[in-house]
Amino acid sequence: MAFRAVVAASSSVPWREADPLLLVARAFAGITGGVLASVVMAIVGDEIPVARRGAATDTIITAISLAAIVGVPAV
Repeated sequence: MAFRAVVAASSSVPWREADPLLLVARAFAGITGGVLASVVMAIVGDEIPVARRGAATDTIITAISLAAIVGVPAV
């Protein structure tokens, strides 16, 4: 969340000044996003019963896809 705030704050700064900060914030968001997605799927595998695991995985994948298309705040 903190790095998303940095990305949002850097958009109001002129592009040349915000470029390194924006690059670092986006890289960190990308790295942690990949890790968090795998952790969420591991939690589903551990905590959700086998009979409901497919539906839970489908819900998570659908939410991630909608967030990528529409945007995180809209989902």
